[in-house]
Amino acid sequence: MILKYIFVVIFFLFMNYLFAQVESNLPPMPDVELNQPDVLPQFPGGDSLMYLFIQENSPYKVFSKAEMKKANSLTFCSFLVNEDGKISNIQILKSSNEEHKNIVLEVVQNMPKWNPAKKDGENISKQIAIVVGLGKKIEKE
Repeated sequence: MILKYIFVVIFFLFMNYLFAQVESNLPPMPDVELNQPDVLPQFPGGDSLMYLFIQENSPYKVFSKAEMKKANSLTFCSFLVNEDGKISNIQILKSSNEEHKNIVLEVVQNMPKWNPAKKDGENISKQIAIVVGLGKKIEKE
């Protein structure tokens, strides 16, 4: 009986040793923002006006969130909305069309100030991402 307990203890110690030596091929965990804002940043007037702004400043058909499946290409853009509402650190995360990527980058750079994120009633900076779906070029008269 004692031999059985000794064997179990040795087995668990050996297994612990084996698993402690395994190197993980997983990437390191990203820093998780634990201090989430009470209010997220927002384009003045909301998402519908943001997509209208993008449409007015793009030579391509712009699709709303509900219509994204109809788009010829999707461009994923990330940026920081600072405490004063200004946009900075603009990055194109992914785009299936180089020309669309450049259009989205230019339009986002020219966006007006956003309503900044808020935490405990104070304005804070917050990184956000948007998806812009573009279609065919619009022939302007």
